Amino acid sequence: MDSPEPIAAGLPPGVGAAETPVPIRRGQSLKLTISDLAFGGKALAKVEGFVVFVEDALPGDRVLATVYRKRRQYAEARATEILAPSPSRVPARCGHVAICGGCRFQDFDYREQLQHKQRQVEACLAHLGRVRVPARPILPAPRLFHYRNKMEYSFGRGEGDRLTLGLHRRGLYDRPFDLERCHIATPVSSEIVGFVRDFALREALPPYDLKRHTGLLRFLVVREGMRTGQVMVNIVASEEHPALERMATLGLPLLVADAAGCLHEPFAQVGGAESAMWMARDYALQRQAFGRAIGSYQAIKHKLADCYVKLELARSNAYYGAMMLADGGADLPLAAAAARIAATEAYDFASKENIQTHGGIGFTWEADTQFHYRRARVMALSLGGPMAWKDKLVTRLEQKNAA
Repeated sequence: MDSPEPIAAGLPPGVGAAETPVPIRRGQSLKLTISDLAFGGKALAKVEGFVVFVEDALPGDRVLATVYRKRRQYAEARATEILAPSPSRVPARCGHVAICGGCRFQDFDYREQLQHKQRQVEACLAHLGRVRVPARPILPAPRLFHYRNKMEYSFGRGEGDRLTLGLHRRGLYDRPFDLERCHIATPVSSEIVGFVRDFALREALPPYDLKRHTGLLRFLVVREGMRTGQVMVNIVASEEHPALERMATLGLPLLVADAAGCLHEPFAQVGGAESAMWMARDYALQRQAFGRAIGSYQAIKHKLADCYVKLELARSNAYYGAMMLADGGADLPLAAAAARIAATEAYDFASKENIQTHGGIGFTWEADTQFHYRRARVMALSLGGPMAWKDKLVTRLEQKNAA
């Protein structure tokens, strides 16, 4: 599939082709002077008025670039050598900046970045939205480094089939590289990456293969509480493994197996169930039937009462799970499974009763009632259905009783 045409600041889409065809062909090397930054991150240069979008270059650079795509009105190229660096180039703090898909402009002066971004906003409003308004200056970020408290890393295979753990290479979804240190994440995040990678290599744990659907380790998610200093670590795996349980005893604040990623979702489900219940209640008070609000009929009252009971049961289980997490209680896996089951059933029940209260038929998938139902179904399956969690809960109870 062809990539969409990039938009340059100050350059309307489709404008910029030379009056006569420029003899540029795929594979050709060009010496280019970068004049601007296109919307989307590519640099912009012109050859006799013909637009060339250039990867791995910055405004002000003089580069040698190779054309890899040629279109009627523009070409795309990749810089292979910087002949003369831009005055706006600054030393990149991160050693991965050349291959990482994250900080593409870490070597570009931040004040210059803001100026280019502001021009891009103005250009989009003027040329795409046909709106010309004075734009206020962009507010700069208070912190340029170590500001992200949540990061997701991927497992993969590198040279010699060796396990890797880090971020994706630019433009490649299945080729993560080994991360040494990320300068936008909090420092503890990089430390955890190194710890988990060393542990996985020592235990010979295989990464998950996206094409063959084999292997174990898929993702590592690290979230740090900026106000509390607490750290939550989730490992997403294709199945349970004893080594993941052992990892928790080695000083890493890790939620593994049943509890991994399971406690934040019940709270979202509780919120959805509550929203669906109040939506049904408000409609029941407004909708009239036989001269009175349908909410005054016993059948509707019982529906809403059942919703409320299931909602509060789910809320209690979620709070208990959070308490076990905060206290490091031994019952965390049990509490997490119970919270997942109760919250899933509460949201599913409330979303269905909401539709029935509204009449049950005549509503399209675009209606808010159906949005709740669809969200409830998706969330029910995102980390395993209720039956799977009930089986986990029974297994945990049997193990606890046997001990």
